[in-house]
Amino acid sequence: MSENTKAYMSSSSLVLGLSPVLLSTLGPSISEIGLLSLNLPALSAMLSLGTVAVYPSRALAYNADSCRDILEQTTALPVSVFHALKQRRRLASIISVAEYLIVALAVFNVFYTSWQLGVTTLLNFICQSSFMPIIWTSLPLLIHLPAALAFRFNLMCVGEMPRSWKLVRSRIISETKLCMMHKPIPTSIFKASPVVLACHWMATLFGFVHVILGILIYSSLLFTMTTDAAVALLRYFASALACRFVLMFELSGIKWVQNGTTPVSTQSEYLHLEEF
Repeated sequence: MSENTKAYMSSSSLVLGLSPVLLSTLGPSISEIGLLSLNLPALSAMLSLGTVAVYPSRALAYNADSCRDILEQTTALPVSVFHALKQRRRLASIISVAEYLIVALAVFNVFYTSWQLGVTTLLNFICQSSFMPIIWTSLPLLIHLPAALAFRFNLMCVGEMPRSWKLVRSRIISETKLCMMHKPIPTSIFKASPVVLACHWMATLFGFVHVILGILIYSSLLFTMTTDAAVALLRYFASALACRFVLMFELSGIKWVQNGTTPVSTQSEYLHLEEF
């Protein structure tokens, strides 16, 4: 092996080693996925896989990444867009289907890129393992799960979820609607209860470990060139960016419903919840 080839491989290890940190800046936070999962759990699960990494929130600090802060922000889209989609249900349904197609392609791209990296490289501390990149890109689903389940448990406690055979039917219908078509989310479920705090703290710690594990795995991949590493990073970036756009659109719909259609008394109760 020539010295130039060794230098290229060293450069590729540097590029791949930085990729988890770079991709985490585009990843969703724990509260963003948890908030979206209240309306669209299937789409939120797909988004957690398509965005590759988790945005590293401040560990053991619920107020640094809370659903309340997300909902208090103004929407990036004009209000006229939501009014137009509210009146044109067919167009809203087409957009919903397009979102699932885009996110599904992003997830496929992530897993295919991870599979290619696994079969064309070697991991210097587990030479016969080719599935570590795929395992790493699958972990965000498990990381987001505790916080999402905590919010859903609170939603069941306030009686906002059907518990009979209608659950499956209502869930399928709900998944085909944009978040702007859903009812406002009860603000009481965002209170910093012990269950919510424990699950959120656990998820943030796992998110930090996920980034460290990604750096360890991707910087240890051998026998790849710098151009190949750059292509893999760009493909990850494309999937993460596409999923980010979908996530921001749906979160804007939730903000519009919460802040634009809820009664003033409900908004006042929401804005004056006691911080933990």
